Amino acid sequence: MQNVNFPNSDATTCTKLSDFSFVLSRVNFDINPFTPDVDHCGTNHLPTESSVIDSGNCRVSISVFKGFKLDASASQQQVVRDKISSLLTCLPK
Repeated sequence: MQNVNFPNSDATTCTKLSDFSFVLSRVNFDINPFTPDVDHCGTNHLPTESSVIDSGNCRVSISVFKGFKLDASASQQQVVRDKISSLLTCLPK
């Protein structure tokens, strides 16, 4: 399953598709640093959905999850990343 979260917008912000950027994310906080996510944006630990949305600037979080919103494995994340990689951007460091 995939989950897509869009930021709040109004008539003056995020008004057209080109305003948005799409960031691969994870549903839950990364509580186990020894379980990696897919390699993306120079790291194998994806940002959380909330950190993507909270970063502002019309960023949209895209997370891959399995039942009950548990984060998917790195290999499951990679399938999605590979299919939509041309749409994805990275959070600024």
